Amino acid sequence: MKVFRGMLYSFVVIVLFGGCSSKPSKELSRSQAKSAIEASSEFKDDGKLTLEKADVENGIKAGYWVQKDSMFGPLLELTPLGHKYFASFEPQIAGRIVNCVKPPKLYVVEVTGITDAPGSVDGNLKVVEVLVGAKFEGEMADITKVLSITPTKGEIVLRRYDDGWRIQKE
Repeated sequence: MKVFRGMLYSFVVIVLFGGCSSKPSKELSRSQAKSAIEASSEFKDDGKLTLEKADVENGIKAGYWVQKDSMFGPLLELTPLGHKYFASFEPQIAGRIVNCVKPPKLYVVEVTGITDAPGSVDGNLKVVEVLVGAKFEGEMADITKVLSITPTKGEIVLRRYDDGWRIQKE
């Protein structure tokens, strides 16, 4: 019986020390991915909003901009109220992009999938599919009453380092 107890004790000790290893996990959970992405200084918004047709109309009704005719077609121009929230429009020939005075704070709404990235060795690179939301703070939050700010799909590549997962810089 003493031999059995000794073997059992040795087994428990080996399992405990093996389970408490300080090596980071090769696996990446959804919660780990979300934490790593949101903690990164790389995860920030440039403050550019792409306007859909309804956003353009709602912005005109709210008094953020006016539509003026030009030889290139209708162009949007910021009003004094619009300058409170927006700095400028990008060139409008290809689409409607407006630059915010203060960029929103991004957050991960949901991690929808994780796969190995091309070039991954032993699972050290992962493609994380996410839904990203944008939260405007202070007075900038007023624009969410007028413009549709919906979560967007994206992909972020994470690399495993000895101290954990971080966003892979392009």
